[in-house]
Amino acid sequence: MEYPLGMQAAGVLLLYVSGTQMTSLSYITRIRCFSIDDALAIDPETRRSLELTDTIRPRQRGKERTLLRVMDRTVTSMGGRLIRKWMDRPSKDLADIARRLDAVEELAGDVIRRDDIRRVLSRVRDLERLAARIGTGGANARDLVALAESLSVIPELKGIVDGTICDALQGLASRLLDLGELTHLISLAIVDDPPHVLTDGGIIRKGYNAELDKIRDTSARSREFLASLEVSEKEKTGIKSLKVGYNQVFGYYFEVTRANLHLVPEAWTRKQTLAGAERFITPELKEHETIILKAKDRMATLEYELFSEVRDKVACEIPNIQQVAEAVAEIDALASFAESAGMYGYVRPILHEGLDLEIIGARHPVVETSLPPGVFIPNDIRLDSESCRIMVLTGPNMSGKSTLGKTALLITLMAHMGSFVPASSATIPLTDRIAVRAGSSEEIAEGKSTFMVELLQTSLIISQATERTLIFIDELGSGTSTYDGMAIAQAVIEHIHDKIGAKTIFTTHFHELAALEDKLDRVRNFRVEAEERGGEVVFLYTLSPGGCDKSYGINVAKMAGMPRELVRRANAILTELEKRSPSRPQQMSLLAVLMDEACAASSPSKDQSIVEDIREMDIDSMTPLEALTRLAELKSRIEGKESL
Repeated sequence: MEYPLGMQAAGVLLLYVSGTQMTSLSYITRIRCFSIDDALAIDPETRRSLELTDTIRPRQRGKERTLLRVMDRTVTSMGGRLIRKWMDRPSKDLADIARRLDAVEELAGDVIRRDDIRRVLSRVRDLERLAARIGTGGANARDLVALAESLSVIPELKGIVDGTICDALQGLASRLLDLGELTHLISLAIVDDPPHVLTDGGIIRKGYNAELDKIRDTSARSREFLASLEVSEKEKTGIKSLKVGYNQVFGYYFEVTRANLHLVPEAWTRKQTLAGAERFITPELKEHETIILKAKDRMATLEYELFSEVRDKVACEIPNIQQVAEAVAEIDALASFAESAGMYGYVRPILHEGLDLEIIGARHPVVETSLPPGVFIPNDIRLDSESCRIMVLTGPNMSGKSTLGKTALLITLMAHMGSFVPASSATIPLTDRIAVRAGSSEEIAEGKSTFMVELLQTSLIISQATERTLIFIDELGSGTSTYDGMAIAQAVIEHIHDKIGAKTIFTTHFHELAALEDKLDRVRNFRVEAEERGGEVVFLYTLSPGGCDKSYGINVAKMAGMPRELVRRANAILTELEKRSPSRPQQMSLLAVLMDEACAASSPSKDQSIVEDIREMDIDSMTPLEALTRLAELKSRIEGKESL
């Protein structure tokens, strides 16, 4: 046994489910083992940041801008669930990915066949859920009819898919079993439009069971007799308004208006008095009532028994139904990928076991759908193991740095799903994990500041990353002081470069980090272009080699609608700071001014002497009293220096 503990756990779980659900588990036909190492790993924060299935900010239902919404063009519930599963656990098996890509490529190139497949699939109900309800004994007659209707189109679907060439689609076609006998059984036994409630009767088709047909005939004759009895009693008694009625309390009765009570025969028995009429019964009426009610009860019981027999026979085919359902789901998912490829102009990616990534004309799959066609500006992204393993990306606020970084990760994920990707060409290395550190958030209830959350996320990424990981870190260190943030950012870059070797896109407004290109062999600077025209910033959204030394933050403040006087004041302060610190990079000008003022107001030599005295102190040999005395002396020296 390969996984003894896993098998024991599965057995205990099945025993628990069997004991608590009190029903058959025949729909559970197999147990499969899987490992987290089998799939491209995506942590929860990365899922959230990339907006794979849910948006960060709630939107009106149906208008969510997520990757799933862009990629899911399925026409069955099963196909939709499979695409979500592939997105949650993208494959790391190159052969499996290639098999899916072969199918997508053929379906993308054969529009007529793809449309035929999707047309047939639109008539298939949720076979997986139907099989589960049948297996648990919870299926009603409408479920069986839906199953029969769905299975009846499988031969047509198989005929269409059989006409394909690639092995993947041929393999799926072979799994589309012809369950015609099952379809025939349901069609023979169940009426086309059965009631929802099984105990109401009217489920079994006429001619399926001789005993049921005989009881129905008897009941029908009795009802016909009641109708004829009403006519004959009207003629005998002369009561033109006489009618036969029924309720659950008194059964069948004759109802006579008060104006005609004098015509009622003495043999009739009064049963109920109403405001404007009275109700009577007769022995003959009660005799036929007994026949009708007994027939009704027997019909309901017999119909339920017959339906249960049919449902049990269908349950015996659950493994075959599930096989068909899995094949249908995969065909639908692959056709959906092909539909998206044709709709958005995606291309087939090349996946390989190396480490180099090259995406030419990369586009963000979600952002481009929110823009008019042709408006999104594509960029080339290259990360290799020799010259550019880490991309330090600078540029103005709102210039598209985050979009570019996330684009690389999303395209990598889509390729591992077996989908075509939004690019002119894409060569993607087999990747074990994608990770994002982006966005500002805090966890007040847990006492974690925004900066603390940033560091926790970064720490998790570093601890899990390997040379096959693709990382996007967005503006690390912006939540603390400039020097602290820059120091942490540089240390992280150096650690990834020297210790991990993961492909990384690192965006920052610490323009001093551009100097790392000269210090680290596999770090390269890139910038997202922008121009200033007439005092206004124009974003070009194009990626170019080299660093950027200006963030255009005040321009963005103006674009955000801040008051004009506030923007003018900010611009004046910036100009003054740049004048006072012309030799410093603009990004650090404020800190440079403060540092210059601090240096001018202090004496380095006195500071140094105090530091040296502290260094020479032997703390381990001091008594508490000596330590306090020494501390008081140092404090006195510092205060004396500050008073000068």
